[in-house]
Amino acid sequence: MSLVRIKPHDPVVARDGRPFGAGEGGNRARSLDWIYPSVVAGAVRTVLGKALAGEAKRPFDDPQLVARVKRIAVAGPLLEVAEVLYLPAPRDFFAYREGERQLHLALRPRPLLDGEGVDLPPGLWPMEFTTNAKPAPSPSFWRVQDYARWLATDDPEGFAPADGHGLLPKEERVHVQIDPQTGRAEDGKLYTTQTLVFNDIPLERPDGRTRVVNAVARAEAAGDSEAASLLAGLAELHPFGGERRLAKLEGSPDESAWSCPEEIRKALARAGGVRLGLATPAIFAGGWRPGWLDRDSLEGTLPGSGVRVRLKGACVDRWRPLSGWNLEKGRRGPKPIRRLVPAGAVYFFELCDGAGSGSALADWWLHPVSDEEQDRRDGFGLATYGVWERRSGEGRN
Repeated sequence: MSLVRIKPHDPVVARDGRPFGAGEGGNRARSLDWIYPSVVAGAVRTVLGKALAGEAKRPFDDPQLVARVKRIAVAGPLLEVAEVLYLPAPRDFFAYREGERQLHLALRPRPLLDGEGVDLPPGLWPMEFTTNAKPAPSPSFWRVQDYARWLATDDPEGFAPADGHGLLPKEERVHVQIDPQTGRAEDGKLYTTQTLVFNDIPLERPDGRTRVVNAVARAEAAGDSEAASLLAGLAELHPFGGERRLAKLEGSPDESAWSCPEEIRKALARAGGVRLGLATPAIFAGGWRPGWLDRDSLEGTLPGSGVRVRLKGACVDRWRPLSGWNLEKGRRGPKPIRRLVPAGAVYFFELCDGAGSGSALADWWLHPVSDEEQDRRDGFGLATYGVWERRSGEGRN
């Protein structure tokens, strides 16, 4: 298993799902706020596939090579700032202000009271809000140390992300179509592109130097020693994202930052319930609901871990579209749109086998929980785990 750092040389083109292009209803290419896992998985596998194919001119016309590189599991990307890992802010954290004070609310599910009703599936509890205040600005990404503090207790007193990070800046450029015959701009043929900027970010450290901002992923070529060797020594300048913008991909054996924090491991060993947070977007057959949960009982087994759980609540934002262009021989063309559960979503589970039975989840920290095996290999649905304790006196509906 290796760590892969992506160091963009140019602003990254990572378009969202809105139409763009002549005759498609849009002349503005809008950017995602963060890169999707499929972008990183595609770049890593393309680099490795070319190396494995040797002198072949069209290596990916070989279906065996395509199947081989698609078996390489790529997890990520996550944000890395000054060599510190950051995770998307969890949706169960609600920041607000009262006068001059910055406060927060830990969103938790609660059972319905007499006379209350919702259109949620039977057995699922709504989130409880205890304030009417409007949300206050808060960091979009948290240091993994702060994230662990938030997950290790049900509601840390006086908690606030110590050194959060906002969304990456976006750069807009206006382009014009040139008539190849005259060399002049064509009337009305203007379009705009929006990109994510990684370098030249004005984040100063106390020593006056600019922080280095990267995307980082974990890659594993299980059972393929040649590909694993290439991953460990990876050092390649390669197109990344759209428009063949360049980035440097560097392999490293050090993946300690991806290990489960010790305070989470200890907390899970005694927890009566668990929170599952998404560090990357997930793809589930049931839309917001994981396919490994029974539709009626909302019970199931968390992928890989063998831990039996029952869903009681969920903090989930609106779905995001995922599409792209398929370059595989015989299947070239636009990919169908799929619906993603956004990163930051939080699911609340009871442990079917009682308190402490979720301790095994520490070994599955930042492993994928999407339904399909290939989606998991592509890095969709990296999961984090924390504690959730039912309050005394709460019913079982």
